This record gives sequence, structure tokens and C-alpha cells, in this order.
Amino acid sequence: MANGWKSFGSFGAALIVLTGMSPEIAGSAELLSHRAIHDLKMTRAETQSGISNVEGRVVLEWQKVCEGFTLEQRMVLETQLVEGPVRVSDFHYSTWESADGLKFRFSMRYEIDGSVIDEVVGQAQLEEPGGVGKAVFSKPDGATLDLPKGTIFPSEHTLRVIQAARAGKTMHRNVLFDGSLSDGLFNVVSLIGRLTSESGTERPVRAAIGEHKSWPIRLAFFKYGPEDTLPDYEMSVRLYDNGVSGDLLLDYKEFALKGSLIRVEPINDDC
Repeated sequence: MANGWKSFGSFGAALIVLTGMSPEIAGSAELLSHRAIHDLKMTRAETQSGISNVEGRVVLEWQKVCEGFTLEQRMVLETQLVEGPVRVSDFHYSTWESADGLKFRFSMRYEIDGSVIDEVVGQAQLEEPGGVGKAVFSKPDGATLDLPKGTIFPSEHTLRVIQAARAGKTMHRNVLFDGSLSDGLFNVVSLIGRLTSESGTERPVRAAIGEHKSWPIRLAFFKYGPEDTLPDYEMSVRLYDNGVSGDLLLDYKEFALKGSLIRVEPINDDC
């Protein structure tokens, strides 16, 4: 069961990757400052997971600001154990990223039944685009992490996936640091499906922001280093050309969650 609880904390690493990009990084792309709400329900659980049911909600708010962008993510889940009570997990993740993609501040707090299980706070900086960098943590106190050449932060990753999708590519690889864990450095492999016209959009997207084209994307997250045969976890999402993430499927090996997009709310840019 320990692996399952840790995977909930890793959720931010998956979802933040396809949430939004800074205006300067995105160039001419029209990306929407917005709040997206997904309902989460379990679709599968292996016997060894110790889980009989999971349900909850995740709220993501991405906003353009004058020098970059901010993101707030809050996820609350109720998990019924096969043998034991219902456990309530609360995951709060907050970031700021500079418009040039070189500076990154992050904060993550993960609780179960009101007790703090993990907390990460810090900042990271790259020496130059495509160069090496370092993450420095105030929680855990004094921890540091060297970022290898080619490391990117979440917004740059999103941009590159969208660029690859627009170019008709079917696969994309990157080294990602997202700050959701003190060792949150990943090799990410993105498999990109065929472009879908407005007929494939979810109703909440149409109702809030109109018709937008999208791609089905599947991401596999491997701990940085030589890739294992299987990833730590995988995520499938419909990515819209304005940066909004549609329905989700989160696969943590021992269990899987489906995230249904129920509402998208445009918000004003803070600049």
C-alpha cells in the first residue's frame, strides 16, 4: 500500500506537465488563463494495492502573470481500503515559472487524514536554455539537486509537446524537473496521437471557450537515469491547442484513476 500513497503525491508531476506555458516561451500560441475541475474515480485496482475504491476531485488554476506564469493545484481523494477505514489525502501544489523558462519556484504539501506525509519547498535555476542547473530546497532543509544538461521545467515541456504535435511527430522525449518531490527528476516519453477537430472536444470545453483542436497524449514517467522496462507511472490526456487538459487517465501500476473534466472557467491574466 505504501507505493500507492506515494503515487498520489506524484500526481502533480503528471498533471502539471500538460497544464500551461509562459507567454514568451509559447511565442504566438494563444493559451488560456483558466481554472479546470476534474472529478476522479477509480477504474482499476490490483489485489496487492489494498484499495477497494477511490474518488475525489482536482482543481487546477493556471494564470499568465507579467514575468511568467503561476499554477495552483489542489487534489482531495477519499480512499476506501480493503481492510481499514476511508483515508482522506490532500495534495496541494503551487509553482511560479519565469517567462524565459530559466527560473522556477515550487511548493508541495501532501497530507493524509490531516497529517503531513511529505512537504517540498524550493527553487531551481538553469544556467542557460538547454544548460545545467540546480534545485535548492528549504524543505527538506539544505537539500540540493543537480539538474543535468537539457533539463526543462513544466511549461517548456508543454511547449515542446505541442510543437511536436503540430509538426506531426508521434513521440517526444525530455528530462523534466517539476518540484513535486525532492528527487522529482524524470525522463518523460510522450506518445502523440492524431490531431482531432472540434468534433472531439468535451462539452465543458465547448461551453466555456468554444471549439478547439486537440491531440490524445500518453506520457510515461521514468526516474531519471537508465530507463527501466516499466515507467513509475503513466498518464493519458486530451491536450487542447490553448493549453487546456481534457479528460485524464492516471495509471499507477497497482491502480488507475479516470479524471473527467466537468468544468473550465476562463480567468483574467494578472498583468
